[in-house]
Amino acid sequence: MDIKNKVETLLFSSSVPLSVKDISDLLEMPGPVISKVVRSLVREYEKREGAIEVARIGIKYRIQLKPEYSELADRVAERELSREQLKILGFIAARDHTNRTDLRERFGSRYEVLSDALLEKKFITVKRVGNADIFAVTKKFFTYFNVNKKKLEELRSNNREGLNDAK
Repeated sequence: MDIKNKVETLLFSSSVPLSVKDISDLLEMPGPVISKVVRSLVREYEKREGAIEVARIGIKYRIQLKPEYSELADRVAERELSREQLKILGFIAARDHTNRTDLRERFGSRYEVLSDALLEKKFITVKRVGNADIFAVTKKFFTYFNVNKKKLEELRSNNREGLNDAK
C-alpha cells in the first residue's frame, strides 16, 4: 500500500484532525516523510479544484468538504446534531458562563434533554460553580466546527452586550 494512500486514508477516516506527529506515530514512519506526503496531498487536492480539500487546522489536517459545498451536502447528509441542539450549542458558545437558568429562559424545559444529548456527545461540559451549573463548549466543539478558540473569545469580548443579550 502506497504511503500517500495510507496518509489519505487516515485523514479521511479520522473524526478529528491529525497532526504530522499523529500520522507519523500511527504509520510508524519519520515525521519529515509524513510532512512531505501531507504537503503533497494538499497540493494535489488544490490542483484538482474539486469539492473536497485537505484542510489545515492549526498544526493538524483533515479531509473535508469545501465550505462552499456545505449547503448542498446538507440536503442529503445525515445530521449528527439536530437544529435545536445546534441552537443551544451556539448559544453556549456565544456566551461566557451560560447556566441552566439562561438555557431555561431561552429554550424552555426542552433544554434539559437537548443539553444532556450535547453532554453525552461531548460537545459541552457542565461545571458546578457555587450554586450554579455553568456550561461551556469543549475541544470537540472547536475541532468539529473548525472554530478557532482565540477568535471566538475575541468575538465574545468585542460583542459582549450584543451576544449576551441576543434572544
